[in-house]
Amino acid sequence: MCKKILTAVFFLFCITNIYADEQNNLEQEKSTSLLLISSKGDHVGHGSFYIYKKESGTFSFQMDKEKNKLDFHFNDFNKVDAASKEYWDISFGAQQNRSLQIGKYLHCRRFAGVNNPMLDIGSCNRGYNQGLGKFEILDLTFNKSGKVDSFAANALIRSNVGSSPLFASIRYNSNIPVVVNVAEIYGKRPLPASFLCYVEKNADNEIIDRDFMTEKDFSFDYSFWSDEEEGVIINIKRKNKTICTIEFCTNGNVFEEGLEEDSNRKREFDNEREIFICKGEMLYAKGQFKVLRFQKNETGLIEELAINFKAEHDTKRKYFEGAIRYHSDLPVNLYNPSK
Repeated sequence: MCKKILTAVFFLFCITNIYADEQNNLEQEKSTSLLLISSKGDHVGHGSFYIYKKESGTFSFQMDKEKNKLDFHFNDFNKVDAASKEYWDISFGAQQNRSLQIGKYLHCRRFAGVNNPMLDIGSCNRGYNQGLGKFEILDLTFNKSGKVDSFAANALIRSNVGSSPLFASIRYNSNIPVVVNVAEIYGKRPLPASFLCYVEKNADNEIIDRDFMTEKDFSFDYSFWSDEEEGVIINIKRKNKTICTIEFCTNGNVFEEGLEEDSNRKREFDNEREIFICKGEMLYAKGQFKVLRFQKNETGLIEELAINFKAEHDTKRKYFEGAIRYHSDLPVNLYNPSK
């Protein structure tokens, strides 16, 4: 009997520890950030890619008394350079006489109606007079005083039907990652056939550069190595000027879906690396990549390609994390695109 009790206590102790560890991991993964992807032609975001983290500025919320409208505000007014200071205002609202809660809200307008929710986004005196959009609330909790304790939402807005969209993602004290596909970002077809999402980080894991390149602004050229089974070369240009070149090569394996390569190992038959990235004056010549999707058509041309990768500079301790998609709707983690 005593042995059974000890066994039960030990089992309960283990379960309690596992639960505590899981809770600690969840707490560690909680983050606060604002990410926006503006398409070419969007007058509010000016076609740029924005990432703000907790240390970038101030995140605040205001919930109305009826709890059917939530106003989010971000500003980086703590910057020393006054000319570069920015702010963003995003308002989420349910239909009239309804409470805002976790879920999807479609056919949004600038002002809520009986049948339509509201979505409004503005920045630095720019906004949408007659915005059309949608949003999804993934996480929404309040503390004892009624203030927002955690929040996660993705939103898409445009000036009118067919105009260039702006995608926004908010995370506040939330462990829900920003993982979306290209359809969620652009919200309509035709979707861009190619895009590269990347972030450059320093040794402290701080983002020092980022971009979201699509064929609307850049040209993507795909070619194979001399032996097609060895790998793929991607050349990205803007106005006939090469912006970035990315080379993926196998370590004697066949370049195919499911392939994972670590280029800390050199190829046995020469000194070439499996991954090579040239962006401006920066060269990244070691790292890892994974081929998530790779299909060719009957003529041997690439039909679908999806690769996640992470490369490291040999001496400057900088990292280049990215995701390439070609005719693929596979989701991308926008903060950590290599994952």
